[in-house]
Amino acid sequence: RVIRELRRCRLVSRRGVGYDNVDIASATDEGIPVAYVPDASVAEVSDHALALLLALSRCIVQLNAAVKAGLWRRDSTMIPKLRPTTPRLSTQTLGLVGIGRIGLSVAEKARSLGLRIIAFDPYASKEMASRHNITLVGFEALLQTSDFVSIHTPLTPETRNLFSHDQLRAMTPSAYIINTARGGIINEEAL
Repeated sequence: RVIRELRRCRLVSRRGVGYDNVDIASATDEGIPVAYVPDASVAEVSDHALALLLALSRCIVQLNAAVKAGLWRRDSTMIPKLRPTTPRLSTQTLGLVGIGRIGLSVAEKARSLGLRIIAFDPYASKEMASRHNITLVGFEALLQTSDFVSIHTPLTPETRNLFSHDQLRAMTPSAYIINTARGGIINEEAL
């Protein structure tokens, strides 16, 4: 409805990556091209994904809440109990779903922490992945072997609900999923 009313509009441009929140069909019908900025927020989103990984791996949110609640003063033996054994990141595997600009940026940053990097991306070549020290694997293998799964794929009909009951069950019980892409990639009811 809004696009039909844009009589003088010459372009709809998104400042971020992707255009799944624009009615492309209506814009096309009205002769309005739709664009996005492919490099927008690459550094910020990859930094955020890595920050979430670090917060999860070190139980930062839970420990912060415990300290704020005064648990440290009341019973300091409870703090270590809130944090399960924390493996070194150099012994962990990060599985990336999608290795476009943001996925590659996450890989570069995570590698500096010693994480082993694997990825599932049906559009990436083995040569490109190899250049970035990333091992391409199938989706099932990624789910079954990753300690952290970080999603960096657009929301398309193929990726909507990519993570549903079966995929979430295939992950190891201790694995974390980090989604800095689009919410619709994960079936929230299944989650």
